[in-house]
Amino acid sequence: MSIPHLLVAVSAHGFGHFAQVAPVVNALRRRNPALRVTLRTALPRALLATRLTHDFELVSSAADFGLRMHTAFDVDVAASLRDYLEILSQWDERVANEARLLRELRPDLVLANIPFFTLAGAALAHIPAVALGSLNWAAILHYYFRAIPAAGELLEKILFAYNQSELFIRPTPSMPMLDIPRQRVVGPIATLGARRSDEIRTRLGVNATTKIALVTPGGIETAREPSGWPRHADIVWIVPTPWGLRRADIAQRADFDWPFQDLVASSDVVVTKPGYGSIAESVCNGVPLILASRGDWPEEPYLVAWLKQLNIVQFIDKTQFMTGAMVPEVLASVRPAHAIEATGIEEAADLLMPFLI
Repeated sequence: MSIPHLLVAVSAHGFGHFAQVAPVVNALRRRNPALRVTLRTALPRALLATRLTHDFELVSSAADFGLRMHTAFDVDVAASLRDYLEILSQWDERVANEARLLRELRPDLVLANIPFFTLAGAALAHIPAVALGSLNWAAILHYYFRAIPAAGELLEKILFAYNQSELFIRPTPSMPMLDIPRQRVVGPIATLGARRSDEIRTRLGVNATTKIALVTPGGIETAREPSGWPRHADIVWIVPTPWGLRRADIAQRADFDWPFQDLVASSDVVVTKPGYGSIAESVCNGVPLILASRGDWPEEPYLVAWLKQLNIVQFIDKTQFMTGAMVPEVLASVRPAHAIEATGIEEAADLLMPFLI
């Protein structure tokens, strides 16, 4: 009996796409410990290894770039359009190159979150492929490029690529994707962390009533505005290391050589922007959120609607996020949360297993 081979293609637009697919890959490997896994992504091996519980092969390249960004909050629409129109001029060549690579790798199944060239290449190579994601680039780019006639053909080709997949798995919450008929909605997908709050408080020398607030802009780095981070007597902050902030009440993420999901699970509140990974991991680890709106991110309304139903989110604006100027009332209004089960992991694995037998 041959060993099944799964190729996982991941957009390198931040870390959220991999955080979303990794728990499903781990579930597949639990079901079949012999499963061969190849990752095709531009994300660094060290980061990938923090999420996968088993060995893997790595093809260090990306089939897409997602969007060009000014900051973690702000899309560079002009640069994105320029680069996508270049892609359109090379479409057939790029699809052929993807098909050639996939034929060389010879997977039994391609799982894409959510590079469309990989799906188009798999169709050309006659290799089964499934997409998994809370969004897709056709819907995202339609939001930004819908008024630009030159982008019409591009959007049609990207949507066609998604519809060539055997199935599109949508974890809760996600964009509706009404123009993708072969889809299945599953529950939330998130990695659970170990709660190590006492270790954090001991290391920082604070008492048991001090709240731990994890500040994360997601996988795309954003420079902090130099106005200083305010002090709150009953809060310690864990902030991104590149921000360069360090005080008795501020720790940097690099101070803790832990998986990121452990920091999430150990916090009393996560301060972030709308993005599936940070939101789902907070909710499934039972941690409430303070959310800074991105304003023009088309996935945001669906994430926010879900959080409002769960009643575990408070809102701030981008300036408050960047400066730390969150009024005490916002922090005080954060409600304790009950963990939501990440049922989408096993549900997605159920849908994928028939392709790997």
